[in-house]
Amino acid sequence: MNIKILLLLTSFLCCSTFYAQDMRITIEDEQVRNRLLIYASNNTLTDLDVAITLKGTGFRQRSGVPRKVRVPGRSKVNLISVVIERDQEPKYTYTLDVSDSLTRRSLVKEFELINIQPKKMITLYKPDNCTNCEAIINGLEESPFLYKTVTLSENETIKAQLSPYVPQLETTDKMIVMLGGNLYPEITTAEALLEVVNE
Repeated sequence: MNIKILLLLTSFLCCSTFYAQDMRITIEDEQVRNRLLIYASNNTLTDLDVAITLKGTGFRQRSGVPRKVRVPGRSKVNLISVVIERDQEPKYTYTLDVSDSLTRRSLVKEFELINIQPKKMITLYKPDNCTNCEAIINGLEESPFLYKTVTLSENETIKAQLSPYVPQLETTDKMIVMLGGNLYPEITTAEALLEVVNE
């Protein structure tokens, strides 16, 4: 019985490793005339070297070992471009080789900066006559992070959910900050917010 369980667990772990893709990188594609452009978005603040191997039909690509491309932190880079065969719809699967051990041999390409999801998801609840909302939002706009803003006067359901936890909800003139599902009433500036996010 123990041997069967051990074999089952080993099999599960092997399959999980085989099918798992690196969550630090998101792959997207774009068709431009007769080419399929494959992009990598780095969802971290750390530079990564990324190589992609495509398998599929409806396109032609260069043979040989894929070369790694430098994908800076919080950026989007075109990894490769393949030629779409005439009257074909390209279909592909891919595997990634991702490393934070950077090498000089990696290709360095143009990149586009993107905003990424922080470790703690940022939700801002904005009351009417808010005195610090503009400063917090301006600070976040200059940060690398995605965030969500909810105007309380436009969402009675959210107000009802927050009221047991924010006693002065109806009269507050300060932004209410939620990070990773937890309220932080002491946070009143963008600097303090980003300090907690980066912990």
